[in-house]
Amino acid sequence: MTEATDIQTPEDLELTITRTLDAPRALVFKMWTAPEHLTHWFCPPEFTVDSITVDFQPGGTWHLHMIAPDGKSYKMGGTYQGIVADEQIVMTQKWLGGTDDPDRETMITVDFADQGTKTDLTFHHAVFESKAARDSHMGGWNKFMDHLESALETA
Repeated sequence: MTEATDIQTPEDLELTITRTLDAPRALVFKMWTAPEHLTHWFCPPEFTVDSITVDFQPGGTWHLHMIAPDGKSYKMGGTYQGIVADEQIVMTQKWLGGTDDPDRETMITVDFADQGTKTDLTFHHAVFESKAARDSHMGGWNKFMDHLESALETA
């Protein structure tokens, strides 16, 4: 018998992270667009980016290869579905190696809004296969965002 706490709603399979970043919107957007910027932050802080390729245009692809402190390799990538300069990036994401779920493609939407001299960033990722998968990604993406905040301090 399924317990009430085991029932998943559509909202349970989505992740939203919001941050107010101490940088102008154009700079925050730029940090998401090119390998020379992404190399410095597009992974958890304790990981290293081994390689990243970006074809930043609708229909273009992106691929990331990052290495964990224990030497384990993780690869992910996707396709840019939509780009509105300084406002929004929509892209797919799927694991390409290093995880137990390499074939599931999900959608990421990143919105950028002015907040005075700062930027409100809203990161939405969906649809996960389970709450556990969502929660695992929540931890990882929050580390990415922490790393982005640090990179903006030196940009």
